[in-house]
Amino acid sequence: MSTLLIVVIVVVALIVIAMLVAASRKSARRRELGQAQAEARHDDVRHHRERADESRTEAAIAEERAKRSKVEAELNEERADARERELREWRQADFQGGNQQEEIEMAEAKPKTQAKKAKPKAICVRFLTSRM
Repeated sequence: MSTLLIVVIVVVALIVIAMLVAASRKSARRRELGQAQAEARHDDVRHHRERADESRTEAAIAEERAKRSKVEAELNEERADARERELREWRQADFQGGNQQEEIEMAEAKPKTQAKKAKPKAICVRFLTSRM
């Protein structure tokens, strides 16, 4: 009976050792999984922060473009007002000083030539702002 008891004790000991090894492996796998999940969460947070920074940058660029467009519109409005004043002054001079048809034609042609000169600048402004 003592040999049977020794065999049973050895078998039980081996089962206990096998259970300890299995528990150890399971614990190691859980730890690895937890680390992988924590790293994935950190990556997710980092990704969202990068996206937020990109969105802020895009918003700043759009705001700058809007400011430039507003300034350009105001400048064009000022130019139109100036040309209109010049045209009125020349027409008044025509009524007061006789027939100055050439000056009126030059005044009417002047905004057209100014517009032709302004187009390349507008294209350059659009090109530069589209690069941002």
